[in-house]
Amino acid sequence: MTPEDVRLVQTSFAQVFPHKARLTQRFYAHLFRIAPEMRPLFRNDPALQREKHASALGAIVRSLQDLGTALPTAAALAQRDVG
Repeated sequence: MTPEDVRLVQTSFAQVFPHKARLTQRFYAHLFRIAPEMRPLFRNDPALQREKHASALGAIVRSLQDLGTALPTAAALAQRDVG
């Protein structure tokens, strides 16, 4: 990603992050609509899951200018999700 790409992603994310509750609710509704077999994988409280999702996205977006940090963060999240 170029520095301009990073700036655009971070600027856009900053604009939508205040609406994270609604956005993550819509994300999971869409996920379960297109892949209902995924629902049993999410046993946590739905509100807690949505908050964790938004926080993880925020951490990744904040670290985009340092892919050495962003990529391991994303990989760690993927590993936890696999478990």
